[in-house]
Amino acid sequence: MPLCLLSALVRLRTVAEGLLSALAHDLEIETSDVSGEAEGPDGPVHLRVPVARLKVTGAVRKGNVVEGVLGPMEREEIERRMADAIGGEALVIEATLHATGDAKVARLHVQAPRGSETVQADVQRDTNENGRVEVRGACALSMRALGVGPVKGPLGAFRIKDEVWVTFEATFAPPEAGDA
Repeated sequence: MPLCLLSALVRLRTVAEGLLSALAHDLEIETSDVSGEAEGPDGPVHLRVPVARLKVTGAVRKGNVVEGVLGPMEREEIERRMADAIGGEALVIEATLHATGDAKVARLHVQAPRGSETVQADVQRDTNENGRVEVRGACALSMRALGVGPVKGPLGAFRIKDEVWVTFEATFAPPEAGDA
């Protein structure tokens, strides 16, 4: 029986590199506007992440998000450029859990409008007494594999590293529990 998505949060972190990368911002981008379902407590998970709903939450400094660094116009410009670079309407994520002993790894297939990538992700998947399934995990994705070209600063002073760190969490429930 399919499980309904109750809530989800997808976060992306970028890292600047290059000669003047110290002047650039590492960014955190997130959305909770995600749709999807899980095919039972142990089945595959399907998520759809609308590109237009990915929002810059702030600059990352020493591992922490600092919200006041970027102004509204800078955020809007970054979000516009990101949407143009990704292209299309949504990222589609399909995850299949493989548990061997205590190790839990998911095979994640991410389909972007211009490319796709399949990676292994460390995950934690728990089912509570109400039948709700919570899934949390993390992985690195290649922008190049997803069809996003190199992102560079003015005059090539810095570039965004190809590898983007992704964390995700989602809660699913049986249809009757999701309606409550």
